[in-house]
Amino acid sequence: MTGPQGDSERADQARDFLGEPFRLHTIVEVPAPEGSEGVWQQYVIVQGINTINGLRPGTRSEVSVQIESMVEHLNERFRKGEARLVGSPGRKPPPPRIGRPPNHGSKPLPLQSEFQEKVEIQ
Repeated sequence: MTGPQGDSERADQARDFLGEPFRLHTIVEVPAPEGSEGVWQQYVIVQGINTINGLRPGTRSEVSVQIESMVEHLNERFRKGEARLVGSPGRKPPPPRIGRPPNHGSKPLPLQSEFQEKVEIQ
């Protein structure tokens, strides 16, 4: 795919990968949390059956801008995750993480008990 992507095309890609992209569901003004002052907003972000609930200080319009940016970053992050899941041509997979790495001709490390004995002797 070449050229810049439009917002609707990016949303379609996120929908394909996620089943449904993250989106801002609600923002509601709530009383300030105990020990805090000012205007606070409670927000809900949804993605399928997943929800993210949070509180932010500020007016509805201020918080809306912040949360819309967060939603955009969440969707971008999961689009990038899709690329990693599919894999990149020419990129070899990471080595398996089973057991100890091979000892390529070097002297094996002493066991803990051998090390303690040597320290005590010196």
